[in-house]
Amino acid sequence: MPEIYQVARVWRFISNYAEARSKIWNEIHSFLGRLPPRILPIADKVRDRIVRRTSIDGESENAFTKPAAARILHLPLWVAAAYEKRGRAPKDADGVQTVLAISACLGFFSVRIQDDIIDGDVDNSHLNELPLSDLCLLESYRLLLKCLPAESGFWEIYHELWHDFAEAIEW
Repeated sequence: MPEIYQVARVWRFISNYAEARSKIWNEIHSFLGRLPPRILPIADKVRDRIVRRTSIDGESENAFTKPAAARILHLPLWVAAAYEKRGRAPKDADGVQTVLAISACLGFFSVRIQDDIIDGDVDNSHLNELPLSDLCLLESYRLLLKCLPAESGFWEIYHELWHDFAEAIEW
């Protein structure tokens, strides 16, 4: 299939989630707005950088619409939709779907900040973004705890993967 058709197909699929994406992005803005005052300007810069990298048009309402970035936000939405189609959705499917997508985005913020610094995509003046990375990861984790019980097997895999990430980025 020619690439243009693949992009059109992905975009059509992504556009089905525009309303959910807007709700999720509003929640992310709300979280960022509650950060300590000294971190707010840093959060604005990081948010804008992520929007530029993930949006097809550079607009924040279209963040995570580039096909390569779309899976970060849309995977939890797709999984929840698949469960719903099979009649196996949780009681509050929309709420769980939203929480998982917000968690995925904030986890992405955290990893993106660290990766940009480690890979040299940004200069050392961006080291002040590391506390924001921690806050995003902490909130991502807190949100996951709302949906997944502490005794779930998910957490063992989750921690194992974060250990793998930490080892992979060792300086």
